[in-house]
Amino acid sequence: MTQQPTRARALRRIALTAAVLGATSALAACGTAGSTAGPPDVSTMDTQPVAMAGTQAGDGLCKAASLELSLHPEEGGAGMNQNHLNLRFTNTSATACSLQGSPGVSFVAGDDGHQLGEPAERVPAEQGTLVRIVPGGYAQSPLTVVNAGVYDETECQPALSRGLRVYAPGDTAAMFVPFEQDACTVAGRQQLSADVVR
Repeated sequence: MTQQPTRARALRRIALTAAVLGATSALAACGTAGSTAGPPDVSTMDTQPVAMAGTQAGDGLCKAASLELSLHPEEGGAGMNQNHLNLRFTNTSATACSLQGSPGVSFVAGDDGHQLGEPAERVPAEQGTLVRIVPGGYAQSPLTVVNAGVYDETECQPALSRGLRVYAPGDTAAMFVPFEQDACTVAGRQQLSADVVR
């Protein structure tokens, strides 16, 4: 007399299990319908580094051989004791290149290009940003030149410069731009200060 209810309960459990299994199969089929793609193959994924902001993958640092150097006065930059100029680096090559940091600058004189006085104070490269220069484009480094007259003549012992020897940021090849200026020849008399390119 007690077997029929027990059998009925068993039949209901079997029916419920079948329904659950059927629903699970239906959901699996929906998830794969119209697509046979499996997990992404990491061996084919692009793992190349992303280019830095302001540049493109493949750009190299600008070198002296691909740059034209010129000196330009900053508008309203002349003062009684100092002048504000811009060292302009123009990309003369057929490909883009980049500069970051401040250039090395010093006064030079004579046919042998010997250095006069102290080299320019430079702003650390990490304080600048990477500047991309397209073919025909340019970047500039602000240059401050203190007049030798601010020092006592005996402490300065000025000599007339022929120009400036310049090293583009990150390069070891010297460039030259004409610039006549009284330059102190005594050590410790700072006249030049170069900012980062921008």
